[in-house]
Amino acid sequence: MDSKRVFGAVAVIVLNGGKVLLGQRTGTNGRGTWCFPGGKIEPGELVVEAAKRETLEEAGMAALNLDFAGYVDTPYPPSQFWLTLYFRCTEFSGEPSSPEPHKIDGWQWFSKDDLPSPLFGHTQAAFDKGFVWKD
Repeated sequence: MDSKRVFGAVAVIVLNGGKVLLGQRTGTNGRGTWCFPGGKIEPGELVVEAAKRETLEEAGMAALNLDFAGYVDTPYPPSQFWLTLYFRCTEFSGEPSSPEPHKIDGWQWFSKDDLPSPLFGHTQAAFDKGFVWKD
């Protein structure tokens, strides 16, 4: 049996007027790709609190409501496995900003027909699984 270290993460799909918020990654993992606000769940942290914290830390916005959208489980060779829990947010306060420019270069709103490329792997999986827009 292959032993991998398991990590838990959250990602927040922030929606506003039919558009989704995406940021361009500047860190070494996925540099240049587009993603949702999110990140690793800290030890002892509740997942909803992690989602709210990551949205505030990465995008400068307070998530006021979060609805569970689904999950993506992905091996990350050679020794990691990531389980990312996705939440949809349609109520928030604040405007997108980049408090952590070493992680995200900036945030933009995108419509369904005008998504940027390339998307970060986990972000692409969330779109593929239909987590973003309810049709």
